[in-house]
Amino acid sequence: MADRADLLVSIQTGRLEELKEIAANHSISRTGSVERLRVRLIEQLILDEEELAWDGIQDMSNRHLTDVLKVFGIKSSGSHKDKRQRLWLHVHQDPKTLSIDTLPDMNRDDLHELCARLEMPRSGNKTQLVARVGGVLSSQEGAWGRIKRSVKRGAVAPAKVPATQKEAPVVVDNTPIQENIMDVPAIEEDTSEEEVVVEAPPDEEAPLEEVTEEHGADTRPLNSTIEAGAEIALNDLQSREAEVRSLIRDFLLLGDQTPEDITAFIEDLKPRGFAVQHSIVRDAILDLVAEMAERRAAEQEAQSLLPGSWRERQAIRRFEEQRNSLLDVLEETLLSARGDIPAARMGFENHARESGLDLELPAISGRIHALFDLQISLNEMEMNV
Repeated sequence: MADRADLLVSIQTGRLEELKEIAANHSISRTGSVERLRVRLIEQLILDEEELAWDGIQDMSNRHLTDVLKVFGIKSSGSHKDKRQRLWLHVHQDPKTLSIDTLPDMNRDDLHELCARLEMPRSGNKTQLVARVGGVLSSQEGAWGRIKRSVKRGAVAPAKVPATQKEAPVVVDNTPIQENIMDVPAIEEDTSEEEVVVEAPPDEEAPLEEVTEEHGADTRPLNSTIEAGAEIALNDLQSREAEVRSLIRDFLLLGDQTPEDITAFIEDLKPRGFAVQHSIVRDAILDLVAEMAERRAAEQEAQSLLPGSWRERQAIRRFEEQRNSLLDVLEETLLSARGDIPAARMGFENHARESGLDLELPAISGRIHALFDLQISLNEMEMNV
């Protein structure tokens, strides 16, 4: 297992030539881009016991999907359905050939198949199918097809290779019922008219169903309660993901964080009602911290670069047109929040999104949050004067 863990790190952090060497050593095809080769190596060398076809992905539990996504080094948070979609896209599709821009060129049969694999309705005309698949690709943008930068740099703890999810074998008892019945000597006819009553011995085993129910009563409710509590806590976290992301942004403003800082930050989420005592919740928060750190780095990089696409150029133009009105709204938002900075950040982000700004682009989300952070700094300076 240690060798496999070391191999996973080598695959996650390796460059193209290094990955080709690993592939050659294991007689695996070396064709394709560096990211497709990375996926192929993880699939065949690390997760070789996993069923990663569509049917197998559908059978995976929420927690198991999280573990598998971490092994691939991509986003592992989100709903159960989001994770299934993301894993299928990452393993079976290439973002260079499947994107929002390529959808209109596809025929209806291909779009119909994509809708089926992405668990979307398959009825309607081609325009409707394009819209459905495009919606999934938009929501999953940047979450598949490429390993996280933090994972590639080795800046996060190595993912643990999950044990293969297996169904518990069903034991069928074919023992005839009559076996447990006490043998009764044959009674000769006409020897007596008295009714004969046969009693089972006092230590006779109870029927299988009764034994199962007895033992089940001792264990099942407790296990179910524990699992339900963790699942409910995770669902609550996911329903408040925007709030958590806002809190993480404030946390990341302090610069580089040590593991101790991150642990303290997670503990500070308790007063806000997050059940961080559950490991599944803590893992989800750690995923969000890593994701937001990567997002923030991309936003900072985008600030110093020229627009890389027409979409980005137009989005920046719309942002600049709305800058003054955004500042007015920001001031009102901060006043109404009464010191709750994460809530104010969330409200300002929602307003920007409702105003038609494309916050999916790092160049825009970075500008929005830079505007917010600048205003916070100015307010603090005024208070200290």
